[in-house]
This record gives sequence, C-alpha cells and structure tokens, in this order.
Amino acid sequence: MPTRIEERLRVTDASAASESTLASVLTELQAKADLAETQPVSAVSLPLPSGASTSANQSTANTALAAIQTAVELLDNTVGGTELQVDVLTLPASTNTLEVVGDAAHDAGAAGNPVLVCGIAQDWDTTAPPNRVSAEADATRIATDRDGAVFARLGGPQYWDYHENSSSALTDTQVEAAPGVGLSLYVTDIVVSTGAATALNIFFEEGVTTVLGPWYLEAVAGRGLAIHFATPKKITANTALTVTTSAAIAHSIDVTGFVAQG
Repeated sequence: MPTRIEERLRVTDASAASESTLASVLTELQAKADLAETQPVSAVSLPLPSGASTSANQSTANTALAAIQTAVELLDNTVGGTELQVDVLTLPASTNTLEVVGDAAHDAGAAGNPVLVCGIAQDWDTTAPPNRVSAEADATRIATDRDGAVFARLGGPQYWDYHENSSSALTDTQVEAAPGVGLSLYVTDIVVSTGAATALNIFFEEGVTTVLGPWYLEAVAGRGLAIHFATPKKITANTALTVTTSAAIAHSIDVTGFVAQG
C-alpha cells in the first residue's frame, strides 16, 4: 500500500519525475540530514579557539619582533669585516688574578717589544719640567734623566718647618705638632746660631724623652751649628717634637723635616 508521501508525489503526466528519481532525491535528503555529506556554511562571525591570533596577540608579537630587530642591528654594528669588536667595561669577580703577561721574564733577555714600565725624560736645567701637572691628585708620569735614572726626592710630599728668633729661653716649646695616627715626623735639618758671648745648649724632645742633642755652644757671639741628617731622624709615631734651650740670649733656630707613614 503506498505511503502518504508517495501518494503526494505521484504524477500522471509524462513529464513528471519517475518514482526512481524521487527515491534518489529522498536518499540524498536523508544523507544531508544525517550530516554524512559536507554542508556549505555561511556565517558572519564565529568564536575563536583559545590562543588564536587576535589583535592583542599580534601587537605583542610585533613588539617582540621589533626588540629582536634592534638586538640584531646592535650586534651588526659591532662587526667590522669578519671580526666582532668588543669594549670590556667590567670584569667578573674571580679568585684568579687577571694578568697582562709579557714575552720576557725577569732576568731574561728582552725579545721583540715587551710591554715596559717607563718614564719621560727631562733635562736637569732651569726650565720648567715637561712632566709638571696642574693640580694635586692629577695622574703623572715617572720623570727620568736621559739615561733613564729616576729623579727622586728624599722624604714625603708633606713637609714642615720651624723658625724661632728671639732672646728668650725656651722650655718644651713646640717645634711641630703630632701628625696623626699612623704618621711620624722626620727631621732632616737643624741650624742654630747665637748672638751673644754666653754659652748655650739646646736639645729636642718627644714628650719627656730627649731625641736630639743636647748640643753645646761656647760663650762666643756668633757660634752655631748646622746639621743635615742623611738618614732622616724619625720621631715616635703620632708624637709632637719640642725644643729647650739653656739661656735667655739672642739666638735663631731653624728645623725642617717631613711627615710620612711609620
């Protein structure tokens, strides 16, 4: 017995579709309904899966790419020809000593052009030395004569001097104050002269201890002494130097020295 659908699809004219054609259409429609065939889809917008390309993600990627480009360009700027040029600004902390090693050891013949510690030659004359700098604490070169002998000065750069000219007797009069912790006074020269026919003795002390003298001058006006210490006389560290004389007569005293560690 024919179904309702089949009854509706029956046609009587010659141009109507045959039952086999209708059956084929029904089969195709059934396949589409069961999604057994690919279906065309038209959509204005669809949700993106997690992590998909979005405007925000593209901006992040562009920023990263720009940073990479900058880094590559900086590296390219350091390349000269086929070599990488590097400026060493800091060195890592290490228990190993970083050294510059020459090609000639101590007491060995110098080969080639080894790295040397040297000075600048200057003449011993009345002109200003070429090695003179403009201010204290400036960097300087070692000064030598033309034979390579180093110009040296006895004593440190901090000197002191004492001058006294009177007719008074002196008792523990300060010549130079204590220089400070870790420092000592060094005496290099002493000159004494009297201006009266009266005997005079003179000595120098650190605290209550006599360290220089006494020296005795006879009772003749104009007598004196001049002493230069080839090896400077060292006073006990951080101790003042004083002078004492025996008579109130006209006299003069000059003492010079320097301050240094020790």
